[in-house]
Amino acid sequence: MRGMSRTTGKYLEGLDHAEQRLIDVLTTSKVSRVMNREYGAGLMDLVDKNVNESWVVQANAAVAEAINNPVNGLSDLRLVRVVLEKFTDSNIEVNVEADYLPTQERVLFNGINISA
Repeated sequence: MRGMSRTTGKYLEGLDHAEQRLIDVLTTSKVSRVMNREYGAGLMDLVDKNVNESWVVQANAAVAEAINNPVNGLSDLRLVRVVLEKFTDSNIEVNVEADYLPTQERVLFNGINISA
């Protein structure tokens, strides 16, 4: 896939484009896009909640659901593992390990920051 960098306007492709799409999906609240209510992840709903074991399960499930939802356009990634590195009541840092299907390589997207 090929796309445009949201910061520089230059073309992106391959893993760089996949990483940008993943970050966009995980940092977008579900129902926030008017014409595409299913796009995004449920992580923003968890940002201001109390952190406990149930919260960790919900956060992992939100990431997995977002990656596997065809509406989000991440069909070139197959989720292997989600690791919540740092999380507080107002900030979540997620590491995602996935297989990048076009090249069949395992990749690690570190430090995806979701904050209120």
